[in-house]
Amino acid sequence: MPRPMPRKKEDMTNVRFREAWGKLLSFAKRWAPLAVTALVLGMGSSILSLMGPDRLSQMTGLMEEGILGTVDLNAIARVGFGLVALYAGASLLHFAQSFLMTTYTQRVSRALRSSISVKINRVPLSYFNRVSYGDVLSRVTNDVDTIGQTM
Repeated sequence: MPRPMPRKKEDMTNVRFREAWGKLLSFAKRWAPLAVTALVLGMGSSILSLMGPDRLSQMTGLMEEGILGTVDLNAIARVGFGLVALYAGASLLHFAQSFLMTTYTQRVSRALRSSISVKINRVPLSYFNRVSYGDVLSRVTNDVDTIGQTM
């Protein structure tokens, strides 16, 4: 029977990466509605921000027509107020998205810390005879902080 070919290092890294993300997403699925809401708000904010330059070109067109004839200040004001409303709406949606994602990240990080604390308390004391308790806590803290910053 032929021996299976060993996997490449890149393949194993990719598998580990997918496994880690899968575990993190399954751990955080309790707060998925929060993340989905933030995603929708971010899309709305982006759409409103992308509509702004189109309205700005309308305003520029109205001003350009005024050079050749009369300037319709009321139309320019309407477009200007529309621009203000668009960008204000985009800013509010972006703020709400940022707030929700920060809340999501903090909740997941807190739950990770609690879960890790429970698991560390179950580790036998003989393990800490070989490994420094501070070293373990430092690694755990750095890993949870890295996960939080990534999210």
